[in-house]
Amino acid sequence: MERLAGQLEAAVRARDAPMALVGYSRGGLFARVLAVRRPELVSTVVTLGSPHRDQLAVHPVAWATAFGLATTEKSGISAIARYGCGSGGCCRSFEADLLASLPRNVRLTSIYSRRDGIVDWRACLRKRQRTM
Repeated sequence: MERLAGQLEAAVRARDAPMALVGYSRGGLFARVLAVRRPELVSTVVTLGSPHRDQLAVHPVAWATAFGLATTEKSGISAIARYGCGSGGCCRSFEADLLASLPRNVRLTSIYSRRDGIVDWRACLRKRQRTM
C-alpha cells in the first residue's frame, strides 16, 4: 500500500489534481483503501468485481488459489501474499480501512455481475452511507 500511495502522490503532483482510481477485483480493494487513507489524492473510485464488503466472498477455487500463492512463501519462493495475511496483524488495518466509510469528497461506483461466478455480487454492493 505504501508503494501505491507513493505512485499516487507522484501522479497527483504531476497533474495537480486528485485522481480517479479504477480497480478490478483485488485492485478495486486497493483503490478503495487508498481513498480512505489518502482522500486528498482521490476524486473517484471505480471498482469492477471487487468484493469490498467481504474480501473473502469469492468462489472456493479462487480462495484456494490465493491460499496456495500465500503458502509459496514457506518454500522460499517470493510470495504475492504472506501466509499470515488475513489472520495476522499486517492486514488488520487494511480490513478496517476497507470497511470504513469513504470520505464525502470521494465518489464510488461499484460495477459487478450477479452471474460472474467468482465474486459473490452481494459483497460488491456499496455500503450504505449515513447522512447527517
